[in-house]
Amino acid sequence: MTSPRRGADAGDLALVRASLDRLLSRGGGAGRQRGTLARGGGLRAVVADAVERTVS
Repeated sequence: MTSPRRGADAGDLALVRASLDRLLSRGGGAGRQRGTLARGGGLRAVVADAVERTVS
């Protein structure tokens, strides 16, 4: 597999940068899941939180 040319942009660079900024500032799903688990409720609470975030 070859890498794209340096400076090449398929039009997604702004989206990738915004997504990475959001991930770095808010954290990812694993951190949210660990936080939910630490607050109590067990695996059911973790799954319920994931479903709520996905559906809404």
